[in-house]
Amino acid sequence: MDDLKQETHFLGDMNIHYYCDTTSKKSFDNQKWCDVVNKYGYLQLVETLTRLSRTKLSIIDHIYTNKRLSVLEINVPVFAVSDHLPVCLNRFAGVHRDVNKHNTISYRAFKAFKSRRVSK
Repeated sequence: MDDLKQETHFLGDMNIHYYCDTTSKKSFDNQKWCDVVNKYGYLQLVETLTRLSRTKLSIIDHIYTNKRLSVLEINVPVFAVSDHLPVCLNRFAGVHRDVNKHNTISYRAFKAFKSRRVSK
């Protein structure tokens, strides 16, 4: 993944609690996840509560990037149709654009991801 050296962002419901306290100590409740994120140089940007329930307040919806300077704003709107709040990312698109070059955005949806098909 890091061999591509491309700007990469991924976001969504990770169901891994992220701790961000007033002493600037930041950590995850899953050490393996923390190790993978750090290995590839990704930063978790959401520091606002994203799950509000009667029993627990937590940050389990995350936004990761490997290019922090390209992120203009992170927003967690206080609007939800479920027990999670949405996470939003505003990205700097750049001013100069080569009109002779085709630009693409690649994305993957992992909702129906089947690891058996990939790991052969």
